[in-house]
Amino acid sequence: MLNFNNVDDNNNGKSFGGRVGYLPFTDSSTEIGFSWLNSKVGDRESDYKDVSAKLFAYDFTFVKKINPLGGIIDIRAQYNQSIVDDANYFEPDGLGGLEEYTFNNKSDSFYAQLSYKPTTSSSNFIKNLEFVGRYSELNTPEGAEWESNVKQTTFGLNYWLSWRSAIKINYQTTTGTGGHGGSAIDQNEFSIHWAFGI
Repeated sequence: MLNFNNVDDNNNGKSFGGRVGYLPFTDSSTEIGFSWLNSKVGDRESDYKDVSAKLFAYDFTFVKKINPLGGIIDIRAQYNQSIVDDANYFEPDGLGGLEEYTFNNKSDSFYAQLSYKPTTSSSNFIKNLEFVGRYSELNTPEGAEWESNVKQTTFGLNYWLSWRSAIKINYQTTTGTGGHGGSAIDQNEFSIHWAFGI
């Protein structure tokens, strides 16, 4: 399992990656991007020292004022995939020993988000509102101890106090299976928070 919070250098390999974006229209309303990262991830001097991971992502952004709708439409989407080299792992066999197993260590996730902000409204209150909907999905390797298939749907209402500060009200549902043991997930969450930039 990849650990993205690990800041220690656990081997002698170096990561290499980047992102390329393309703006197909002169008004820069649309951007299509591709990013990648390739790196060895196994600990040095371990059985996994030659195991590498390849990460890919495709992203799309469309932000434009649509006069017939009286505001700004913001569409964002991204697809991610991670591919880790095949390796043999060990787990307890229930008899005090270990048994060897392996699996196709490939994960993917994606999200799509649509928001609308009625910026041409004559009301200062209404023009600062933003209506948001988002769907996302995460699929981790079949056969792994952390095998998961999780789907999230979120509906939100934002009120922008300034260009860098907003009060956000969200309702989110999460369904699927996940984690060690593959238990069922069925959660509903309501949240209010204040977001701001410095």
